[in-house]
Amino acid sequence: MKEKSFVGSWIRQTTRGKKRYYSVVDAIAGVTGSKNPRDYWYRIKKRQRGQGGLQLSTLCRQLRLKAPDGKYYLTDCADQEGIGLILRHLPAKVSGPLLRRKNFTVEDLQKVSPEEESC
Repeated sequence: MKEKSFVGSWIRQTTRGKKRYYSVVDAIAGVTGSKNPRDYWYRIKKRQRGQGGLQLSTLCRQLRLKAPDGKYYLTDCADQEGIGLILRHLPAKVSGPLLRRKNFTVEDLQKVSPEEESC
C-alpha cells in the first residue's frame, strides 16, 4: 500500500488484481478539507439515495486499509473512474476546480493549488 500526498492530506491506495483502488474518504478529505470526511461521505450517499439517483456506494468496494493507528479497517474504496463519479456529486464550489479540467487523474488531486480552490 502506498500513500500519496495531496491538498495537505493523504490518500491511501491499494492494488487488487490489476486494478488500483483509492480511499474515498481520503479523497473527500483532500478535496473538501472537511474535518470529518467520513460523515461528509455518509451524508453524500444519503442525499443521493433520497433523490432516487445513482447509489454511490455501488461504485465502492470495502477493502482493508491501514489507518493512522496502525490497524487495518474496512474502508470504502473506488477505482479512478469511481472516484471521478463520486467527486462529481460533491457541491460545485468544492469539486469545481478539479473537475473543470477535461480529464483528471487521481494524481491531479495533489496538484490542486489554493488559488484554484478559491475560484
